[in-house]
Amino acid sequence: MADPAQHAPADMPDTTDTLSPTADFASSPDQTAAVGLPIRRPVVRLPSEIVMTILHFARLCNKDISSCCLVSRSWNACATPMLYRSIRNEKALLSVLTPVLLEPNGFHSRLAMVRSLSLQGFRGGIASQRGSLEIMFYKLHRLQKLVLEDYFDECFESLPPVLSSPLRITELEVRVWWSTMIEHLISFLKNTPRLRKLTFTAPKLIEHHFLRVLESCGSSLEELSMGGDLWMNPIGSLEFAARLPERCPNLSILTLSHCTLLTDTSLRLLLSKLGGRLQTLNIQFVPQLTDQVIAAIPHTSPNLVSLRLYDFPNITEPAVASLLKSSGSLRHLSLGFLPIGDSSLRAIAAHGHHLETLEFYECNVLFNIASLWADQSLSLTNLTALRLSWCRSLRLVEEDTSPATDALVSQAAPADGTPHRSCAPTPNAVTGCNELLERVYLPHLEHLEIKYCNSLAPADMLRLVSRCPDLKWCQVIGRGLDKTFMNQVQLRLQHLQRVRKTGVEGQSALLKK
Repeated sequence: MADPAQHAPADMPDTTDTLSPTADFASSPDQTAAVGLPIRRPVVRLPSEIVMTILHFARLCNKDISSCCLVSRSWNACATPMLYRSIRNEKALLSVLTPVLLEPNGFHSRLAMVRSLSLQGFRGGIASQRGSLEIMFYKLHRLQKLVLEDYFDECFESLPPVLSSPLRITELEVRVWWSTMIEHLISFLKNTPRLRKLTFTAPKLIEHHFLRVLESCGSSLEELSMGGDLWMNPIGSLEFAARLPERCPNLSILTLSHCTLLTDTSLRLLLSKLGGRLQTLNIQFVPQLTDQVIAAIPHTSPNLVSLRLYDFPNITEPAVASLLKSSGSLRHLSLGFLPIGDSSLRAIAAHGHHLETLEFYECNVLFNIASLWADQSLSLTNLTALRLSWCRSLRLVEEDTSPATDALVSQAAPADGTPHRSCAPTPNAVTGCNELLERVYLPHLEHLEIKYCNSLAPADMLRLVSRCPDLKWCQVIGRGLDKTFMNQVQLRLQHLQRVRKTGVEGQSALLKK
């Protein structure tokens, strides 16, 4: 990667000193017409902090950031640190390693800009640059995130065993394939006393290696993810459950995925030792777990805020309903590949008044989503996000639907897209808005996602959108949904926005009168 600073042009001269702010630039048209050049306007220079804020929130790719580096020297100074902030490919890595290899003892400004480094999947060039990799780790004083994954030993052998000053790494992702890599990793972890998050996957290693890695992490670890999405990991025994809380006393976020040795006894022991410290729990594809331990999760972890349960073949619907009845502190709940039925939804509606985010992923048991708001006294008043993905047996059937309610819903989005007459700021309009708000499904829902729920009719989707008055963002993806349906969804969202605005303005006008 070429250095953009070498090709950056100088800033244009600032002409604000020689031009009067009240001067008429078009007062001499003969001069400009004879020369044929446009009149030069004063150059506007933005402060560096504003330029950095713009580049930060623009979320540009590396190619666009490289173009920003060529605008001027001031833009180059703001955009170059963002260009080298994250090293994720081999080309960018070699551009950082080459100056280090040519001048090992010099000062390298690019290394001071690196915050995230990924040594993942590189096959060529790394073995020949092993010496420069060792020097690079000695100079990465501001590195915060490191990703290590390699089928060979080059990346792990380049890790320095002992450093004069510890690294500032707070997040580490490691995928280990061979036991020879463990020794280098354990020596390297002694240089990371500030490590807060560890994602560790070792498909071909035994549980003893996992415990050795945890012993080297120190007591500052707060987030731990063990396992992966595709590989079975031999962890989860009673020894693992007993030693993990001792090695990680500040652990608050735990992810256990594809753990073949995890049973009801070991999981119960692990959660009881963590106790109230645990706030986020993610368990995915653990076939040995049964109903007893799932129903006991709220009792062993009373301060649990976020819970994600995916793919448990031996779990039944009564256990899921019992889990939801006892989870009073949950804010975020995600359930996937589980037998979710109407009884589970009624348990969520009755005991999930604290829920803010609710997600169902590929729950193929026949269930009626209207069970969430069937009882108006048990509505989810704090729910702001609802995600429904690949639920092929989902349906929306209301037990009691009055004609007046259907009339109000049918007026939510006129066919021609024009505002309804009830949107005028009059007392009748405010009364109509209040009647609509009394018959809503989820009163404070702002984010709605419906993906590939083919059993849900388009008319039911439109009715669900219309009866969420605070809805601000909606995404509907599925087969057989044409552009006309998407336009209807957009019109209903626009109408809900006008109703919210009219309701506030109409009520304020009534108060003034």
